[in-house]
Amino acid sequence: LCTDTQADLEPDLGMLMTSAHLEDKALFLLQCAMEENCLASQAYVERQETPYWQQRTRRLLRFTTAISNTGSADFRPFIPKSSWQWHACHQHFHSMETFSHFEIMDNTGKRVVEGHKASFCLEDNDCVGVAPHYDC
Repeated sequence: LCTDTQADLEPDLGMLMTSAHLEDKALFLLQCAMEENCLASQAYVERQETPYWQQRTRRLLRFTTAISNTGSADFRPFIPKSSWQWHACHQHFHSMETFSHFEIMDNTGKRVVEGHKASFCLEDNDCVGVAPHYDC
């Protein structure tokens, strides 16, 4: 479908790069992330195969993401707000299962780890030249 109006999402790479840091966390502190399928697949294998999996630690690459819509149309999740999924662990709704997907590659181009960001609140919070329209 060709159109002159569409959303164009652009990540703030500077914010991502300046906020990136490593953090070690025990799996028992990551149960909400586990519920939302935010951990690497090996964490779920450990949960199945290791009796004391909660004591194992994971090294996380943490970073802030900010996305600008530089397009000419609003960005909207595919499902209406009334159908968003409630996650009791984090006490918020998710408007889509995966908002963004991240991969870390080694110097040969081989993927060494991947992750995703589920969306829970997409809102207007840094509007230039237009009034904010969407909030949580």
